[in-house]
Amino acid sequence: MKLYRRFAHGNLYSTGQSMVEMAVAFPFLIMLVLALIEMGIIFGSYISLVNATREGAIFASMHPELTNSANDGNAYGNGSTVWNEYVKRVNDEILVVIGEPLREGQIIDQHTLTINRPALGPTTTACPTRLEIGCPITVTVYYSVETFSSRMSLPGFGRFGLPNTYRVSYSFGVPIR
Repeated sequence: MKLYRRFAHGNLYSTGQSMVEMAVAFPFLIMLVLALIEMGIIFGSYISLVNATREGAIFASMHPELTNSANDGNAYGNGSTVWNEYVKRVNDEILVVIGEPLREGQIIDQHTLTINRPALGPTTTACPTRLEIGCPITVTVYYSVETFSSRMSLPGFGRFGLPNTYRVSYSFGVPIR
């Protein structure tokens, strides 16, 4: 069996070397591309979450009563018109699928998106009740991202220590208007 062939000018070359090199390098290249895609999905979700949190903070700065659950009679404001508008504004900024804005009722799983009640800043001499104009108000939103590889694992290797979901959070504070 011949392992080498000759060029027309007499030099020898191997017939299978390139295929072996490609077979060794290809799995690593595929894993690198998939990791880049997955990190892109997570980064895109983070940017979407930043936009949603900022929109919620701007709305909360105009409605500081969102920080007090006694105003609406429910622990987290369910049923309050202002609370529903606050949640709607945050939801309208979240992207579930890259390039497709969230439509009303699209997030059904409550464990995916957590919108916290806005928090007032500390009491100071300029903000004795913390509800004065110019006092800080902060909104925090958490989002659990599942990527295309969230349910994949290799037999005997598992997920190589990667989580099934990535929890992304962002807080944003603005002064009360």
